[in-house]
Amino acid sequence: MKVISVVKFIITASLLVILTSCTPDPYTRLIEDYNFSFKSLSTPRLFPGESLEAQFTAGNNRDPQDNTVNLVFDVAGGGGTVSERKVQTDSEGKAQVTWQLSDETFEQLLRVSIYNKSGLHMKDEYLKAYSFMDNIWMEIRGDIDGTMNDLVTDTVNDITYMLSSNNIYRQGSRYFLWEKVNDDLIKPAQTIDIDSEGVIYVTTYYGDVIKSNDHGYSWIRCTKPYTSSGSISLHVSKDNYLWAFRSISTSRLSRDGGGTWVDVDIPMSQSGYESVFRLKDGTLIYHGGVTQSLHRSYDDGETWETILLPGYFMSLYINDNDEFYFTKTDNGGLTIYKSKDMGNSFLEIHHVYPASGAAIDGNFKKWNDYFYVVVPGYGILKTYDFEHYTDFWVQQSVYDLYIDHNEVLIVKSRIGKTVYYRRNTE
Repeated sequence: MKVISVVKFIITASLLVILTSCTPDPYTRLIEDYNFSFKSLSTPRLFPGESLEAQFTAGNNRDPQDNTVNLVFDVAGGGGTVSERKVQTDSEGKAQVTWQLSDETFEQLLRVSIYNKSGLHMKDEYLKAYSFMDNIWMEIRGDIDGTMNDLVTDTVNDITYMLSSNNIYRQGSRYFLWEKVNDDLIKPAQTIDIDSEGVIYVTTYYGDVIKSNDHGYSWIRCTKPYTSSGSISLHVSKDNYLWAFRSISTSRLSRDGGGTWVDVDIPMSQSGYESVFRLKDGTLIYHGGVTQSLHRSYDDGETWETILLPGYFMSLYINDNDEFYFTKTDNGGLTIYKSKDMGNSFLEIHHVYPASGAAIDGNFKKWNDYFYVVVPGYGILKTYDFEHYTDFWVQQSVYDLYIDHNEVLIVKSRIGKTVYYRRNTE
């Protein structure tokens, strides 16, 4: 009898353990009965001192007629203030407070602590906002500008357009806001460029060249450079010539804004496009990608001759005095060279050492009286005369630099979907 009693006790205890383990924790069940969320689907972007309406919703899944919870709002990071700390949701589960951003940090955080009507703390939710300040680098991750592929700027008409993830975006009234251009002609977009008259050109993965003569508000189809479909690259030189490239195909040139195209006898298909320049005497100079040669045309692109270079020079920039400036990977880093005779002789100007293993390249960007040299794995150099360089920003993740019509610097990172903004007022 004692053995039977012990067995019964063990079975009863085991059943209690099993039943207890299967019973949901009341606190966990309470949390699962609600849905909590801020209304904003993306991170709000404002200037310091500006305010936004932080709208919060609580939904009771078990009793949709009773969505009342108590909320406590606090600034969890970056400074700023809220209009009310303690708020109760209405019958629909909605509540709203005004959140004013500070000038302390770029990234700011609002926290709401949620309590049921009995005062039990259920969980915390957070809303992030960006406070765009002057003269600092501001990092954005994961948004549409984080996947930026290219940027074109028209300083005369104050417009900037961005290519990101096969879509075109127009810069809004503020430099950090972007409006998608919804026109089927430019989808899916592959490249974007602009000529000296402000005409914008977009190529698509179908091999079309689309242009806008009214600053991007309407679009028309140009003649196709190639009869077959397939992606192409397009470069617009300063003389407004269009240079079309397709892998393993003859390159093509349009001198009339995409109306007609002619074959170009220049070896561009091996290294892709880098740049085409016209010198003061009318000579055309082409330098393509990573290459050991320059190409020169005296007859407006009809025929070309080759200028051999001593090694693999990367980017080329030609200034207003027809002086050539190259970047080249050598001596464990990147060197900037100058040539006054079309690449027949070179003078070393500046040398930097990017991070080990970085994909070393370099390109020149001009804004007003200054030039910026982007060195992936190192950062950005700044020069006034091409002879003397200073470190503008040492940042190993730098990949490319764009400058919008408001003189805002926008830097693309090599790491993830990251971009940096900086507006200089100093």
